[in-house]
Amino acid sequence: MQLYGLFAWVDMQSQGKVLMAAQTVFWMSGTMSHGSPIKPIVGTVWVSAGQFLLEELVSLRASRLALGGPASDGETELLDVFSAGFQDMILLAESCHSLKVSGEADTGGIRCAVIAGF
Repeated sequence: MQLYGLFAWVDMQSQGKVLMAAQTVFWMSGTMSHGSPIKPIVGTVWVSAGQFLLEELVSLRASRLALGGPASDGETELLDVFSAGFQDMILLAESCHSLKVSGEADTGGIRCAVIAGF
């Protein structure tokens, strides 16, 4: 993602590779068992993937709003992947002791933003 991400906004092939990698990271977050320890590198990769997915969703949404049309299947699918992966990571964060703040994982505000459609 880091290598192709440098060219993702000017080269469609690079963008496709980064998009596929980011979606894969989010799909893989659903395969981790609840309560399993999370290595720090997983969080770093997940944040990079999430950033790219959000930027892509914002771009798709802006294009759609400019044209006044409904959400495309690609936009809907991407939002579904992001939402599912985000919910999986919330569950993992809630079981991770290093992410606990005052006894609870600090994900409330972000959770509300995702549910509201960012």
